[in-house]
Amino acid sequence: MVPSNVLIKKEASIMKQRLTQLTAAAILCLLFAACQTKFPNSTMAFQASDYVTGRITSASDMPATSVWVIIKQNGQERGRSLTGDDGSYYINNLGNGEYELLVSRGGKQLSRTITLPQNKVFNIKIDF
Repeated sequence: MVPSNVLIKKEASIMKQRLTQLTAAAILCLLFAACQTKFPNSTMAFQASDYVTGRITSASDMPATSVWVIIKQNGQERGRSLTGDDGSYYINNLGNGEYELLVSRGGKQLSRTITLPQNKVFNIKIDF
């Protein structure tokens, strides 16, 4: 007959191993979910390398802060950026092609058609 303390140790070892496996699986799920949130179009996210960057300024050349810059392709959002204190934005993981660049704040919106990879820097003046 096997002593009960040996059985308890063996069960504890098995439970520890399963807990480690579940923890690893949970971490992988969280990483996958984070990648899907950051790169919603995952088939392009790891292939594409083009980007759009620029600076949004007011008509008086002052930085436009907290302005959303959104990139769409065929009606689908491909990326977005909120301008910083200097009015700059950066959106990456875009492939070649034609995009719609939207600038939006407080219900006002400006739209431009852009083509990648030829054009990557888009500085926009807008009066919000």
